[in-house]
Amino acid sequence: MNLNKIDNANATSLLIKGELLLYPTETVYGMGCDATNLQAIQKIFEIKQRDQGKPLPILVDSLAMLKKYVAEPNAIETKLIERYWPGPLTILFQSKGVLPKDIDAGTGKIAARISSHPIATQLVKELGRPLVSTSANLSEEPSALSPQDLARYFSSSNLSYLDGGVLKSSKGSTLVEVVEGRVKIIRQGDLILRHFN
Repeated sequence: MNLNKIDNANATSLLIKGELLLYPTETVYGMGCDATNLQAIQKIFEIKQRDQGKPLPILVDSLAMLKKYVAEPNAIETKLIERYWPGPLTILFQSKGVLPKDIDAGTGKIAARISSHPIATQLVKELGRPLVSTSANLSEEPSALSPQDLARYFSSSNLSYLDGGVLKSSKGSTLVEVVEGRVKIIRQGDLILRHFN
């Protein structure tokens, strides 16, 4: 494997320097960077061969961090947050326009969540800023569930990773948006929503 396995102590300094990092979440391995660093964000699009028109989701560590970058959550969004965070629910919020435009790809919406995986959450806390959390794969390919999967996709990319072992098979996080007072499921993931519509 030509990827660089690193420990938690070195991961944050890597992100601060504008580098990319592969790391485990409660669903699949993620590819991340400092969500305020435009050059790092552009590297993700390049390495993943991702369409520039596709927004990038982010992880935050708290409601306080979230509110720096998105509009005040409405009543339904707040209920979703209280019930399902930390966990595999990503919610589309109205952007404040603070993060680089590549994050929302011109949609005016930011997809965010708090992860329930201790490694992912610790990364965000230590970075002190949102962390990009797109799936660690090449576009249109299955998400990575192990270091071996990461090597298959990125062995020639000179990336670093945190080893979270083999993750359970996952559909990823469920992505929702509150539209006209109703919860719209944009992508069905591991989490099944109940009693919201």
